[in-house]
Amino acid sequence: MGFQNENKLKVGASVKATINDKVVEAKVISIGFNRVTLRSEKATKPLMFSIATNS
Repeated sequence: MGFQNENKLKVGASVKATINDKVVEAKVISIGFNRVTLRSEKATKPLMFSIATNS
């Protein structure tokens, strides 16, 4: 999974992610080195995803 404007991604932002061919609406709850943690609006557990950087 990647983000088109990953440098502009901020904690608290609402995003749409494609997971297993399904679009999920989620909020960004933390941003770390090469990873972002999303919390789905419907899930109780955080969803962890790795994102690629352009560096």
